[in-house]
Amino acid sequence: MEMPSARRNDERCDESTDSVKGMFILKKTNLQALLQEAIKKAKIVDHNEIEWKIEEESNRLAEKRFDVNHR
Repeated sequence: MEMPSARRNDERCDESTDSVKGMFILKKTNLQALLQEAIKKAKIVDHNEIEWKIEEESNRLAEKRFDVNHR
């Protein structure tokens, strides 16, 4: 797919992008396999531990923001 000339001349298009002289290389991706892998990884996450860490961090930030002193 060819890029517009204004975009081709843009400094943000450099050698690190998947482009060759103003042409993008479109890659085929198996979205179903990608989603299945994400679901599999999400199932092994300990959601209770993450929830606890978020709550602790929220409390710490709130105490700092509102200058709460424990008695």
